[in-house]
Amino acid sequence: MAVAIIPVQKDEGFPRFSRLMCLGDIQTIFQAPIILFCVFTLLPVSFVLGKIGDPRPLIVGHIRYESHQHTVSATDVGKNKVLWKTKIPMAFYRGDVDPRLERDIQWNIINSLEIKGKLLFVTNSKRETFKLDSVTGKLVKQAVSE
Repeated sequence: MAVAIIPVQKDEGFPRFSRLMCLGDIQTIFQAPIILFCVFTLLPVSFVLGKIGDPRPLIVGHIRYESHQHTVSATDVGKNKVLWKTKIPMAFYRGDVDPRLERDIQWNIINSLEIKGKLLFVTNSKRETFKLDSVTGKLVKQAVSE
């Protein structure tokens, strides 16, 4: 480690020496902005990754099936026209609300959309499956637990 020492003051005849700057201090000065850059750029990304989101849209032919909160919709992609919207009759929370936990981690949300033949299967975070007619959006069967 390279150190530059210079006399600062004379106190009772003895010179006091102070370390002006060493190589380690220079590295610290250059590392601080890099650390701050990483904290302020990567921290917001971690918050985004922790957010609760809707499942990926399901595209079959020219129809896009998607959900938001407790509603499932079908849209004609070519005409950009909503064909139907159906509200899924499910509980807002997964169970009893625990006041010690954040509310958003207790929400009961739609996790997946899957199509089999003419039926659209909608599964929520309580693992309940709802069956909808993929053409009309009508609820065929309610809350079948897996």
